[in-house]
Amino acid sequence: MNNSQRTEFRAHPDGKGWEACELGKELVPEQMESLARWLYDPEVPEEAKMSFLSRWACRGETPKEMAALARELLRDSLPLPIRGFWEGRPIVDTCGTGGGGLCLFNVSTAAMFVCAAAGLVVVKHGNRAVTKRCGSADVLEALGLPVELEPDELVRSLQEIGMGFVYAPKYHPVLARLSGLRRRMGLVGQRSVFHMLGPLLNPARPAVQLVGVFAPEHVTKMVGALRELGCQQAVAVYGIDQEGVGLGEMGTNGEGVLAGLPWEKVALAIKSWAQRRAYHGSAKEVLVSHPEQSARMIEEIFCARQKGFARGLVVVNSALVLLAARQCQSFEEGAEQVEEILDRGLARKKLEDARRFYASVRRSAKNSLELST
Repeated sequence: MNNSQRTEFRAHPDGKGWEACELGKELVPEQMESLARWLYDPEVPEEAKMSFLSRWACRGETPKEMAALARELLRDSLPLPIRGFWEGRPIVDTCGTGGGGLCLFNVSTAAMFVCAAAGLVVVKHGNRAVTKRCGSADVLEALGLPVELEPDELVRSLQEIGMGFVYAPKYHPVLARLSGLRRRMGLVGQRSVFHMLGPLLNPARPAVQLVGVFAPEHVTKMVGALRELGCQQAVAVYGIDQEGVGLGEMGTNGEGVLAGLPWEKVALAIKSWAQRRAYHGSAKEVLVSHPEQSARMIEEIFCARQKGFARGLVVVNSALVLLAARQCQSFEEGAEQVEEILDRGLARKKLEDARRFYASVRRSAKNSLELST
């Protein structure tokens, strides 16, 4: 396509950006800056944005389109002094897409502590609940941890405890203005590209990511978008429980879809491990209705009081992160590491370390405020 054929995205539905979706053409990167500005523009009616996003979703966003839009949004994000690696070690993120409808306890947030206890550097990107009752920010607060860290506090967090949390609305203030639009679309059951952007927008630009997605057709799409953005080891999963219900995480029966790792080999290993450990179960066993319930379930897993399906989900997904980060040579080896971390209380210790660290951050902030007044 030459420059004379390229036109900027227009605010009206007869613009070329809209036409590209109608005709099945891929939007080019040059259009994404205009698209981002149009979406940000408060003068554009939400109905017009919803209509365009719905049509785009029906046509199907491509990995290149998702990555190009993410680049535009990252340009407007609050910068972090870290990128990809921390002191020579790859930065890891376990952020999923959400948007699956079910409200499981926060498996990926639990995996954050397990992976940090295993020695990985974890910078988790996340938000409050938009399409379910408990987002990662909600459960972290229920666990007694603040989520709105300044960049220097996040760096200190990595130095002190090897992990940190990037609260999406703080680091993407412009994007935060669109949360109402996403929520409104969710209420009418309409998916949009924003349901998939979260894992693509971590300003730490992790080198390793495990992403749980809400539909099987988005697995390879997510891996493709992450690779377009430079993620060195991208893994996306969609698992189902023993009743065939989608989980938005990898399940314990080795069924579903996975991209970024050798799926058949990993699936057999997961199934064998879960059978030996009696980890099979259904989604209804791990549903939560509020953040405190999710936090309680995570702490019970960390204290070895949860031995069934809930623990199995944490073991399986954490082991996949270790495998993606080359912390182990096989799924079985990774699962052994995770089991030991849980049995020895190392994930619980990492949570306690985080509580102590963030308590000191609060004290420092309070003292600074008192000195300035």
